[in-house]
Amino acid sequence: MKRLSCQLTNCTFPIKGLKHTYSFKVDGNNVKVQQAMEYEVKFGILGKLMDTMMIRKQFDNGIKKFFDGLKSYAEKS
Repeated sequence: MKRLSCQLTNCTFPIKGLKHTYSFKVDGNNVKVQQAMEYEVKFGILGKLMDTMMIRKQFDNGIKKFFDGLKSYAEKS
């Protein structure tokens, strides 16, 4: 299994220390990709509330779009 990690140290979202780790595992003729995301919200309790209500949902939607695009690209090649 191979891994790739990316870390953002500064961004406009109300988060700090955003880190994405991607794992790649060959399974027959396929490659399975998994993604783990770690982050900490800014603004204390307000940030935690924002995370629950919208940040996590936005990240989840973005990740799904990313993987859909990656799958589409891989299947065209």
